[in-house]
Amino acid sequence: MKLTVRPLTPDLWPALEDLFGKNGACNGCWCMYWRLGPAYFKRPRENNRSALRKIVTQGPPPGLLAFDGEKAVGWCQLTPRDDLGWLNRKRAFERVDALPVWSISCFFVRRGYRRQGVMSALISAALKAAKRAKAPALEAYPVDTARPGSTRNVFTGVVSAFKRLGFKTVARREPTRPVMRHDLKGKEDMVATRKMIIETSMSQLLRFPSSVKRDPAIEVWMQEHSGELGAIARRWFEVMRDCGDDVRELLHDGHPTACVGDAAFAYVNAFKAHVNVGFFRGAEIADPERLLEGAGKFMRHVKLRPGGDVDAEALRRLVETAYTDMKERLRAQ
Repeated sequence: MKLTVRPLTPDLWPALEDLFGKNGACNGCWCMYWRLGPAYFKRPRENNRSALRKIVTQGPPPGLLAFDGEKAVGWCQLTPRDDLGWLNRKRAFERVDALPVWSISCFFVRRGYRRQGVMSALISAALKAAKRAKAPALEAYPVDTARPGSTRNVFTGVVSAFKRLGFKTVARREPTRPVMRHDLKGKEDMVATRKMIIETSMSQLLRFPSSVKRDPAIEVWMQEHSGELGAIARRWFEVMRDCGDDVRELLHDGHPTACVGDAAFAYVNAFKAHVNVGFFRGAEIADPERLLEGAGKFMRHVKLRPGGDVDAEALRRLVETAYTDMKERLRAQ
């Protein structure tokens, strides 16, 4: 079988519709999961279809289509990682570093064409497309089907296919879900790029000019997160608010975020069974009680569960330390 792979431009939209069929690929997602998270499932499928079509119409192409003759038989989403905000909401796929990588984040292959090399053809084409776009590396989040307990839901691809094409594991926070990368620059270029990114990241702060004294969207968020978890989130966000008169806030990436002026220093986020109290520069602040968790370059968090044992005074001091640290960083700029 000879396949051709083409970017998804507006004129190829009918081919994608034919490929995805009445189910809109998987459960009506229309490849919106990594952009919206589970919210894609809670709204009409037509909304997801319209959202993807708008992205295609506006350009640039958000992915690639594989064709057998005139029939579309496979799809992969291919974009800058920054376009896929939900990746950072999954612990296994949090950023490894600040390198502005591209991501090949999901696949859909037509029945009758699976296990026939369509995924490999799409990966090969994605490598070329990302390199043409001058991406420093292409990142993927496949399932390691060789390990016990791996999911059968392999819409992100499988490790073996990426490994054959030169991808290497750069992080493995869960046994069956590695983060894999293929460098697209020469070794010397990659070293220089990483050095520049690190130096830039160290000097830059996450700033939100739209932050305000009280953001109504945060109160809505709190009302939506009722019960014990909501009470925990509200309590610790109030601690952040009380740090000083210069504290501002906004709902960033779906969770309440506290800033010194417009510079983010802490946030709260609620999950199914716990709340994270997070710190944007947590890796660089003093933590004598060793409360902080996380392995990212900058961010750290404290995980709180209903009825769990936490040193509340130590956590309060940690919030105040993060606030003071951010004030000092702002003065130094």
